[in-house]
Amino acid sequence: MKKIMLIGKAFFSSEEEKLFLDNGFTVDETLIDGVADFDCSQYEVILFGSGVIKADVLAEFTNLKLISFMGTGYSSYIDMDYCNAHNIKVCNTPSVNANSVAEFSVSLMLDLIKQTTLMSNRLKSGNTSRKSLLLNEIKSLKIGIAGLGNIGSCIARICKYGFGSEVIYTSRKDKQNEYRFACKEELLKEADVLFMCMDENEHTRNYIAKNEFEIMKNSCVLINTSRPHLVNGADLYNALANNIIHACAMDGYYGENPKCEADKTDYGLFDLPDDKFVVTAHIASHTVDAINNMNRVSIENIINYFNGNKDKVYLVN
Repeated sequence: MKKIMLIGKAFFSSEEEKLFLDNGFTVDETLIDGVADFDCSQYEVILFGSGVIKADVLAEFTNLKLISFMGTGYSSYIDMDYCNAHNIKVCNTPSVNANSVAEFSVSLMLDLIKQTTLMSNRLKSGNTSRKSLLLNEIKSLKIGIAGLGNIGSCIARICKYGFGSEVIYTSRKDKQNEYRFACKEELLKEADVLFMCMDENEHTRNYIAKNEFEIMKNSCVLINTSRPHLVNGADLYNALANNIIHACAMDGYYGENPKCEADKTDYGLFDLPDDKFVVTAHIASHTVDAINNMNRVSIENIINYFNGNKDKVYLVN
């Protein structure tokens, strides 16, 4: 029997647990802080659900061959330099949550443009006035997408075929599709709604900052369900507080505890009204469908890897 260390929380069905056993695997489960309680040298696989795995933790797994990451954006959570230096393969579960994140992203757009949260909170506080800004139809808005990968493509389809909106995008290259490719500056100038759908790396961090906000329409709505640091937090607050852009919604925030004094990552955004700033706790992919798909692919990655079917494994290195 090969041994798997599950780090983090995962909810496997009895059928999925049986799949491990039938293919010669046993699974032990712990949180990242509990790894030290195990003899890590006996594990060939880490099935990774939450936390950050740094080099000092990986060094305890002296026989480690594979890390199966339960998600898409692995680079912020796994020390890839250590893995590459020690011939540890890493795989992920790309696209399994794309539809869930796309739907949630569009729901944030609707919330801000239709002012749902604002008007609900007004009514709950006793304000029965129906007065509000005149609202737009989504069909009349130009939808901009920064990064046309799996999630960006889902958003584009929903907006084009669900609402009838024009969609423009920028990406590493022109994908020669039904949407109009634009350079970054064109995208910023033209978009009424801008969806951030990029991975975070040294090239995309602070992709939107002071200079970019000054190019954007003051009516623009920014939706970031990707990584917070694609957008500079201090510059975002300035843009919203001074009506340089109209509103922003985020799924995931700059710090684990943004209201904590020691965290220093509030930026003042939490003090903005509901028609300016909406935020949720990185929950866009938390649907039954996405979790079931993620579990399935993460298990298939492990089984296929050790059965010699590496062409069916979503390896990233």
